Amino acid sequence: MGFKKSLSIFLTVFFLTGCSHQLFNSEIAQPQLSQNDKFYQPKTEYSTKESSLQVMEKTQQQDVTTSQISTKELDELFAQAKKFYSSGVDFSNKGDLDQAKDEFENSLECLQNSQLADKYPNEINKFYNSLVEDILTMLAKKEEPSEKLKESILSAKIAHKPEEEMTIKEKIELDLKENLFNVPVEVNQKVIDYVEYFSIEKKESMEKWLSRAGLYLPTLQKIFIKKGLPSDLTYLPIIESTFNPDAYSYAKACGLWQFIPGTAKNYGLRIDWWVDERRDFEKATHSAARYLQALYAQFNDWRLALAAYNAGEGRIARAIQTQKTSDFWELNLHSQTMNYVPAYMASVIIAKNPKRYGLDITYEPSLDFDTVTLDKSIDLKTVSECAGTTRGIIRKLNPELRSWATPPKTKNYTLRIPAGAKDKFEIEIAKAKVAEKSRVAWGSYRIRKNETLSTVSRKFNIPVKTLMEANSIYNPNKIVEGQKITVPNRYEKFADSSSDSDSGRKSKSTKLSVYTVKKGDTLGEIAKSYRVSVNSIKKWNRLKNISSLQANQKLKIYSSKTPDEKVAMSKTGKSERSSDNFKEIVYIVKKGDTLWEIARSYRISAEDIIAINRISAKNAIAPGDRLKLKVPYEL
Repeated sequence: MGFKKSLSIFLTVFFLTGCSHQLFNSEIAQPQLSQNDKFYQPKTEYSTKESSLQVMEKTQQQDVTTSQISTKELDELFAQAKKFYSSGVDFSNKGDLDQAKDEFENSLECLQNSQLADKYPNEINKFYNSLVEDILTMLAKKEEPSEKLKESILSAKIAHKPEEEMTIKEKIELDLKENLFNVPVEVNQKVIDYVEYFSIEKKESMEKWLSRAGLYLPTLQKIFIKKGLPSDLTYLPIIESTFNPDAYSYAKACGLWQFIPGTAKNYGLRIDWWVDERRDFEKATHSAARYLQALYAQFNDWRLALAAYNAGEGRIARAIQTQKTSDFWELNLHSQTMNYVPAYMASVIIAKNPKRYGLDITYEPSLDFDTVTLDKSIDLKTVSECAGTTRGIIRKLNPELRSWATPPKTKNYTLRIPAGAKDKFEIEIAKAKVAEKSRVAWGSYRIRKNETLSTVSRKFNIPVKTLMEANSIYNPNKIVEGQKITVPNRYEKFADSSSDSDSGRKSKSTKLSVYTVKKGDTLGEIAKSYRVSVNSIKKWNRLKNISSLQANQKLKIYSSKTPDEKVAMSKTGKSERSSDNFKEIVYIVKKGDTLWEIARSYRISAEDIIAINRISAKNAIAPGDRLKLKVPYEL
């Protein structure tokens, strides 16, 4: 194979894996190279060439004459994008690539989710592409040494040796004879060239991609097989995302399957400040399977279906109609799409038998996990502690999460935790709920005259970014007097100052009361009767934990309620749960039971079951265990 052919294949594969596809009827970003241009290289410093920040500043100057959009609106949009971008550059220069990526993506989201997105002039689109390039550059710096990107591809010239090509051809024919594939795989020169390219020039990269595929393939194949689809289609992420759930493309595509926002939403994936389900390796795979099923139903040919996945079904349907052929190899399509299908075939050929093509793969162990259902937003720090793991592991299992907590106002949110940690998690999260450690509380705040998100941020010691995420605010300058915003209670200072109904603040309307603890009292019941938080009582009385209460202990409580109201409330609360209204039964644990399910069945709390039976994380329930339950008499 000549050098020009090698160069052509490299450019195609780079833009397949680096830029991916744009679904439906959109143009695919193409490289614009002159004879003197080099291959894409990571920048060692952001000042070495015109950055997206410089492009943005030029764009601001040009927009006055080129755009019909309000200059003020564009200025505000650019100010926010610039702020996130500058923060990303700072983190990148400090070597914190994870934080840099988050800030760059926030800048992208400002532009991508803006209501003005469909009206951008060309200058803003140029800035957007420049910004994406910075992100890809940063990811490339993280993924592999820049030396390989700079030199290895250029220096690797594969001589045109027919005997070597025949060897690859014979290997593919042997694969076909052994019936290794359940999708169409053909032996032609394009497929042979890509097998050679992946197994020689890109050998190290291919080994890394297939190694990473081990994390996800078992899950992906299980989903595809259940839906009646060929399992070999699960190798498509090799050329889509290199099995990187965080992969981003110029076409605004994201995740293993590289969905663009429009297609993602059409197939039921949620994208907002809290989650991007395109990164969820399970949900996105279900959506990809449905989309591929629809494409195959339309074209009745996997080659055409794959071409449509890359270029859009409308473009393929029009090509078939105008060119009067449904044979993929005879169609005259965009070069990237014509190369996409043989590149996929080559990746499947190598993935199904890597040793035959000289690759040595050490697969990463598949992600093994349990799932739990959360009924409210919970801080990931608490989640990781209750599961006995790290936040890094929780994020790896749940790549769709984009913030510090599970999404608010979402009931029955399914979260992945390490396999075998479910019993421990349910016990510990129940304890955390008693202590109110896990709760991400949501206070309501009304914007006052001349206030900005920055002043609210300083008032409650909560980052502006967190306030924007909690309220789906894309432009921090767009808040107005009287507007109500939700303020998440993540920080200790906020716990004592933000909520009108559950505040530890000693305001002018509060009075100091001294409460004498009675036998059987809990902090939760006392806090509820005074309408304050457990954390507030703990702080006022310097209590280290909720189990340290003693009968006749004196507690200082600041509350606006009168003593008569508090006594009445306390007595009412006690009578509702008095022993006269409850009976004790013995429950024998069955296979598959959890504390959560048992508690829900008997309309009691898991915390009560844990306390009565003295269950610890080290002594999880098992089939045959006998549990004492105090349940309402009517059950």
